[in-house]
Amino acid sequence: MSNFILIPKNIQKLDKKSKLTEACAYGFIRCQIKDKTYTATISAKQLADLGGWSKETSYNYLADLEANGLIAKVDKSTCQKVDHRCNVYKLEKQEKDYSIYAPFFFIDPSLTSEQKGLIMLLKTYCIPGTNHLPYPSNDIVGKMIGVDGDRLGMLVNGLIALGQAKKIGDTLVLLNRDIVHALDMRISTNWVYSVIYRFCVDQDVVPPTKNKNTVKNLGAIAAQYGTPDLLKTALSKKFKSLPKDVNISYFAQGLLGWHLDCVGQRRKRAGYDYLNPSPKHEFIL
Repeated sequence: MSNFILIPKNIQKLDKKSKLTEACAYGFIRCQIKDKTYTATISAKQLADLGGWSKETSYNYLADLEANGLIAKVDKSTCQKVDHRCNVYKLEKQEKDYSIYAPFFFIDPSLTSEQKGLIMLLKTYCIPGTNHLPYPSNDIVGKMIGVDGDRLGMLVNGLIALGQAKKIGDTLVLLNRDIVHALDMRISTNWVYSVIYRFCVDQDVVPPTKNKNTVKNLGAIAAQYGTPDLLKTALSKKFKSLPKDVNISYFAQGLLGWHLDCVGQRRKRAGYDYLNPSPKHEFIL
């Protein structure tokens, strides 16, 4: 099993006023999965200690998570090698529509349980494969995720102050480094995308999305640069600034002198100055 914690998109079903801390409670429970049985052993007191709330609140969260089908209580007598003073819960194996977190996210002392839950919920609304979502206003996003707009604005500003999020125009980018783009970051196309993603965010540019047509270009960049550190250095040298809109072909062209189109044919754009790009640059796909 992977050591990453997979959080399903369907935490969006939570609808209580306490949905943010309840989402975090679900994350704490999911951290207890140890094997392919997808069972988690935890007591209400343990959950309360992890989240910083009362044991009675844990009971309420557990009941609501059961009611929403996110966890199911298991008959402890059927389980071997478990602490029978605790409850045992069955959780679904995640095959699709999930977010990926490194375990430290859930024990990070710099974030409250409410802030962790907000990050988790916002992540489920991000553009697939990215850590960003359209954010036209607090009210619009608040209505979408079921949180009062004024409260959401206050909470998001708190994340921004902590360096956990960043607004780029009408886009909100989640910056927590324990949110992972892919289960296997050893795969070259995954780490290349993550390096380019972070570079764009640092340049206050909304990062490009990744799809099956971009994989060829990501692979070509990986073959040329080999390691994240070499790629970071190359990006800093070759792109002193970025246009407002970028895609993966743009980076392949600037890094390699050519890019692959959607059918895998080489293309190049001669005479383009990648050190001083035009803000209205149109991409060749």
